[in-house]
Order: sequence, then structure tokens, then C-alpha cells
Amino acid sequence: MKKIILIMALLLIAAPAMATVTITCSGDDEGVVTVSYTATGNDVRAFALDVNAVDANITSITRLDPNYFVHPGSTRLKDPNATIQNAGQINCASSFAGTLPGLGTSGVTTEQASLYIGAADSPGGAGTGSSGDLFSFVVDANCTVQIRENAIRGGVVMENPDEDPALVNAGGVLTSCAVVLAVPCLMDVTGDLDGVELDTNWLPIYTGNFDAPNGVINLTDFGAMANLLVNEGGTAYSVPVYPAIAAFDVTGDLDGVELDTNWLPVYTGNFDAPNGAVNLTDFGAMANRLLNEGGTAYSVPCD
Repeated sequence: MKKIILIMALLLIAAPAMATVTITCSGDDEGVVTVSYTATGNDVRAFALDVNAVDANITSITRLDPNYFVHPGSTRLKDPNATIQNAGQINCASSFAGTLPGLGTSGVTTEQASLYIGAADSPGGAGTGSSGDLFSFVVDANCTVQIRENAIRGGVVMENPDEDPALVNAGGVLTSCAVVLAVPCLMDVTGDLDGVELDTNWLPIYTGNFDAPNGVINLTDFGAMANLLVNEGGTAYSVPVYPAIAAFDVTGDLDGVELDTNWLPVYTGNFDAPNGAVNLTDFGAMANRLLNEGGTAYSVPCD
């Protein structure tokens, strides 16, 4: 019996620790999602992940961890010292089998690997695990992010490629997180109009920054919208929405305008009914709000 116990003890001492890998994600109110990992017991050689943003599109992606800088499908090295000839990209080309459609859609497949030699050069410096932020990406709407292993590329590959790490997951989803975007302050796009100039036709041109809100809707925003419509709106005074002017798009009609007892216009419609264009209806809505809520300074704090 003593011999059996001794043999079992020796086996336990010799057996390597089981590696555990945990993938996590977190999103902020600007739509930036960060994907991180923690590995214990051993090091990860490569990650290949499928990223899905349910009800949103992924507009851009950025590698964060310098240890996992090789993208096997696109990185090109020009010598044995791993000098990079072409850095490639973390998001995989959708033309390959088993790959999600890519940027501009709800699904992106990523791949990133390491080239360290020996435990001392490993991400954690000891060959027994490490942690860090792998990459971040941007979504364009409220969504739930789900991350799975990309099977055709090996998913999570350990230092010992035959080792199957104990991945923390449920039903194939390694991690999920909710992304809730901040609600913009409608009509607030700028804090000053120092950028206003006159063109050769004596029309005002706003050369400042449309995407610099200051927490107050006032005459600077009103002037910025006037400049926008005059200089970009053409004869219809209508500009398709782009991100920097999205806060100007608040309504599609002005049927709710009435006159109060002082003959000032009152907008009784919906300020939060965008129609994809900044036009004279939005201009009228802002005029009504400043006249009826702005007092003598024509200034309204953001809700």
C-alpha cells in the first residue's frame, strides 16, 4: 500500500498543471468593445475567434496585445528573425472557408498568434500563463456581443498544440457582453462659432468642429445648423446624416408647430423622431425649442 501511495504522489508531482483559458469582453457607451483573456497553467500560442454583434454591425477592429502580433492569414515575415514585411490584419478575409463576413456586418473572424521562444520570452515571462487585452472593435448600435472559437483555425491553441485547454464557456459561447450606446444630446453639436467665415458669395461657412458638444443647446448650435444647411444642403437645404451632425436630425415634420399667446411658435411634435436627413424641419424644431425653452439667453441645458 505504501508503494502505491508513493507512486501516485510521484505521478501527481510530474503531471503538468491543466491549462485554463478564460475569454471576456466588455463594452462602453461609445460602442467600443474590448476582448481580453486570462490563461493559467500554460501559455496560449494563438487565438482564432468568431465575434458576433447581435443587432449591430462591427465597423472597425484594432489589435491591442503586442505579444500576439502575427496574423497567420495575412502577416508576411521576410527572414528567420521574424522581421515583418507586411503586418497584415487581425480580421480574416471572408473569402476563406469557415470565416464570418467581416467589417460592416455583424460578424468578424479574428486570428492572432505569437512568435516567442522559451518561457522567459513568453507573454507572462514564465511559461505558466498570462493575461491581457487581445483586441477591441467598434459597433454601431446597441447589441449583445457573443464570442466563440473559430474551429477551422484551431480556436485557442496552447504552447503544446496537443493540449486542450479547459475553456470557460457555456454552449459554445466563450463570453458575451451587452453594449448600450450613450444617448446623444439632441441639437448640441458645438460650443463656439469661431470658425464662421464668409465665402465669395457672402454665405456663411462654418469651418469649426460640428462634433464638439458642450452640454447646452444655444445660438452657437443654431448658427452651426444654419451654416450646414446653407453650405451643404443645396437648393433643398437638406443634408444626409453623417456622425458629426447626427444630433441635428430630430424630426421628419413640423405638423406640431402652433402659436402661443405671445405669437411665438411652439413645437408640439416629437423632438426624437429622426428621418435620416438634417433639413428645414430640424431647423424649425431648433428655433422653436430655443424660443420657447431658452429664455432670454436662448440656451437650453441638455436633458
